[in-house]
Amino acid sequence: MFRNRFTRPLLTRLLAWLVMLIALSGFAATLELDALLQLSEQLKHDGRWKDNLVLVREGVLQAQDVGDQEKELVLTLQAVSTAFYLGDYDLAGQLAESANRLAGQLKSKDPGKTRSEIESLYLLSAVARARHHDGEAVARGEQALALCREALKPGDMLEAKVRFNLGAALTDAETPDLVRGISQLEQAQAIFVSNNNSSDTLRVALRLARANLMLEQPDKAEAILLKVKNLPESLRNLMLYQYQWAKVCLARGRIKEAGTVAAEAEQLAIKLNASKDLERIKTLQQQLAASVDA
Repeated sequence: MFRNRFTRPLLTRLLAWLVMLIALSGFAATLELDALLQLSEQLKHDGRWKDNLVLVREGVLQAQDVGDQEKELVLTLQAVSTAFYLGDYDLAGQLAESANRLAGQLKSKDPGKTRSEIESLYLLSAVARARHHDGEAVARGEQALALCREALKPGDMLEAKVRFNLGAALTDAETPDLVRGISQLEQAQAIFVSNNNSSDTLRVALRLARANLMLEQPDKAEAILLKVKNLPESLRNLMLYQYQWAKVCLARGRIKEAGTVAAEAEQLAIKLNASKDLERIKTLQQQLAASVDA
């Protein structure tokens, strides 16, 4: 049903391999920090998350060696998001705590430096959410949102990310607050749409679809997903869309379609080394198998 439209150009593949070899050879410290950050973005874009984690952690050490705390913080935040994506929540939590401490140090020197503190807080919230520490996830998210209100102009993209994460924490909780969570997600989506941010608009839509499935409103969930069906611009986003679409198909009784799409999502999860996503997809496939047997 979903065709792979994301063939990487030869130059991009060669660049990714070159950076990986540099990082794994221990020579990342010879790279300029700005260039290293650019190459990190390229690796993430190409789905080379394990290679990127090696690179940015080497970059953190390089920044420490030259005493560049701002670059150290940027690279540490990159490492948090990468470790989180790879499902290493223990490492992501340790790195997020380091980022939060470093952000506090920088803010003590310059009170205007609040953005990185906000980012570290919402990443701590995301890690807590992944660990099913519901209270901590919501509390950290609310801390970040309070700082957004104090320091950012309305409609800032960072505010949207914070609201997205808080909405996810509220809807993921063991006792979810779906009404409040959906409100946060919708406010985040409005900012992303106004900034023409298709990737995050898609992420919010997936969350909103999930929340509506929890409210037993599969028709509304399907309508939300149909509006963003052309937005996936990366293999990861395509995988996440397929997973959520398969869940909607299951809820609507379209078992065969759900199985086909779930199988496509499974192959992408394997390709992307997305271990936690693969676990969720396999759980869905078990549900589908049970539906067929019934």
